Amino acid sequence: MARAQSTLGHGGAEEIRVRSRRLIQELQRQTDLQKNRVAPVSDYDHAFCGRRASGRGSPSNRADVAVAENNVAVWQQQFDDTVIHAPFAGIVTSEERPKPAR
Repeated sequence: MARAQSTLGHGGAEEIRVRSRRLIQELQRQTDLQKNRVAPVSDYDHAFCGRRASGRGSPSNRADVAVAENNVAVWQQQFDDTVIHAPFAGIVTSEERPKPAR
């Protein structure tokens, strides 16, 4: 579950980066159109506000990713703690013991 949360968080972060790049491109396009006075000011305002609102990624999303990664580390440590390591090299065998007589 923690790995899924981490993957989901990273996917959300990537989506924010893609959306941010798209908004930057749109703002640049609207800026160029506004310089040539071929587009309404409202289109430029919309692009400008959209870019400002997007920021550099949601702080909540960054926090979700960090929490999910920490959860992965905790679960991995708990799993690693369940492995028993012998202090020597060797092979464990079992021997059939005779059943006691009744």
